[in-house]
Amino acid sequence: LSLSLSLCFVLFQSICDHFPNRIIVIMTEKPNLSPAHHKTVPGFPWLSFLAGATSGALSNAILQPLDVAKTSLINPQSAGRSMTQVYRDILEKENVKGLWKGMHLAVLRISIGAGVYFSCQSTMLEHLNRDNNDHKPLPPSYIFGVGMASRAAAVLVCCPISVMKTRVEGSMATSY
Repeated sequence: LSLSLSLCFVLFQSICDHFPNRIIVIMTEKPNLSPAHHKTVPGFPWLSFLAGATSGALSNAILQPLDVAKTSLINPQSAGRSMTQVYRDILEKENVKGLWKGMHLAVLRISIGAGVYFSCQSTMLEHLNRDNNDHKPLPPSYIFGVGMASRAAAVLVCCPISVMKTRVEGSMATSY
């Protein structure tokens, strides 16, 4: 999931990069997708939030059937069942719509979470790169710290939504 989020984010950035005002990302001379080389346009963390939220919503909409099946398999009543059996039961009882049941909370959680993650990451990298006078790539420990802090912020913001999502999906899983 994080790979698809990253790919969607890079794709969104490259599309926005071709707009005349190039407002999302300005790359250094050498094209490098490493966060240590990205320079963001100051004052636009909401664009990173929008890119993260969009990529999160799209990837979740595509992968929701896997999440529904996984939640159903976690249920103790599903012991010994395969993923194929779970999909058959869902399709028999609710048709194709059942594969995307409960998606509203999942999309809300992942879009807000990815938006918070990418905007925090963008803002922190902007500040670190601004203070980087020798223009060398940031050390891996800085990138690790930025990623960890960004993820922690996203988890803190999304925890209540995650609890609601798990309760909704858990109650649905008992019917398969």
